[in-house]
Amino acid sequence: MSIPQNVSAKWIVDCSRVGQGITALKYLSRYLYRGVISEKNIISNKNGKITFKFEVSHFL
Repeated sequence: MSIPQNVSAKWIVDCSRVGQGITALKYLSRYLYRGVISEKNIISNKNGKITFKFEVSHFL
């Protein structure tokens, strides 16, 4: 699988200390309680190939 040429290769990563223990878990749980691709966006899963829909973000 490869990334199409028209997809931006730019990534913005915010690596900030959020504490430790329970504080860090509470912070991370807001982002990790559900999967990266929600089930409603998965169109098919055939022969080990997953097809999903997505929305292009114009954030950047």
